[in-house]
Amino acid sequence: MAEPAGGPVLAVDRLARHFPVRGFLNRRVGIARVLDGVSFSVGKGETLGLIGESGCGKSTLGKVLAGILDPDRGTIRLGTEQIAAPGQARPATARARLQYVYQDPGAALDPRWTLRRSLDEPLVIHTDWPRERRTEKIEAIAAALGLPRAHLDLHPHEISGGQLRRAGLARTLILGPELVVLDEPTAGLDASVKAAVMALLRDLKRRFDLTYLFMSHDLPGVRSACDRIAVMYLGRIVEIGPAERIFTAPGHPYTQSLIAAVPRIGGPRLAETFTLRGEPPDPSAIPAGCRFRSRCPLAMPACADVEPELEGDAGHEVACLHRHSLPHAAGHRPDRP
Repeated sequence: MAEPAGGPVLAVDRLARHFPVRGFLNRRVGIARVLDGVSFSVGKGETLGLIGESGCGKSTLGKVLAGILDPDRGTIRLGTEQIAAPGQARPATARARLQYVYQDPGAALDPRWTLRRSLDEPLVIHTDWPRERRTEKIEAIAAALGLPRAHLDLHPHEISGGQLRRAGLARTLILGPELVVLDEPTAGLDASVKAAVMALLRDLKRRFDLTYLFMSHDLPGVRSACDRIAVMYLGRIVEIGPAERIFTAPGHPYTQSLIAAVPRIGGPRLAETFTLRGEPPDPSAIPAGCRFRSRCPLAMPACADVEPELEGDAGHEVACLHRHSLPHAAGHRPDRP
C-alpha cells in the first residue's frame, strides 16, 4: 500500500482483532473476525477518513489503536516505534502520543472532579512538572479551547454541553498528542452545532499540528474534512485514496453504493442510484473469496474463489476483481453529494 507523503505518523500492518462467539451455557461456538487484516498509514498533518456501515469494525479499530483493546495479529507503529503487537505491553509514552476521542468527549471527565482536576490528572501521570507549570499548561489549553478560566473550578454538570465537549477535547490535547483518533465526533448533533465542531477541529489541527484519524458516517463531513479516505467493509479496507477521487471516481462497488446513498437536493432518487442489497454477512461466518460478493451487483464466479487485495496507482487502491473496469460499471455518476 502506498504511504502518504512526508512519512507515516501511524503505520498499521495486517491488524486483526477477533472475538469469541458464545452459545448455550456460555460455550464458545465460533470466532467473530471483526478486524481481519487491516493495513494503512497516516502521514504527519494528514486527516484520514474511515467510512463504512455500522458493524464494519471502525470503532474496534480505533480502540485497538488507542490500547483499549489488544490486537490478535499484526502490528501498530507510531513514528519509528512499534507500540502494539500480540503479547506486547504498550509503552507508557504511546498513551500520551496517541489519544482517542469518544463520540461524547465530555464523557471522559469524572463527574465528581472539577475540570481543573480532570485536566491535571494526565499531567500528574505522564510528567514530573511542578504544580505551577501544570497550572500554566491547564489554563493555556483551556484558553485555546475557548473555556473561561472560571469554568475550570466547576464540575461537568455545571457547564453547557458545548463547553463540556470543549473540556473533553482539552483533556485529549493536554499532553500534546501526535495522532488523535476521532470516533464519530459529530454524531447526534444538529447542523449548526456540527458545523461549529468541525470548525473547531480544523482550528485545533492547525494550532496544535495534529494528525487525525476521522471515523464517521457523515460522508459530506468526511469529504470536506479529510485528505484521504479509507472504506471499510466487514473488517477489511476495500478502497483507499484521495478524498475527492473517492467521491468522484469510486473504484469499488461498495463505495459506489455508499456515496449513491447520500441525498442531494435536486439529485436522483435513492432508488435510481443505490445498488446495495441485504445485510453484511455474520463476521463469524465470512464467505470465501470476496466478502462483498453476496451483495455485489457485479459478482461473478471468480469472486467466490479469490479474496482481492488492495491494488492500484497514484495512491488510489481498490480490492476488487473489477477494478480495471470501474468506476462506471455499476452505473455510478460522480456528482457531488
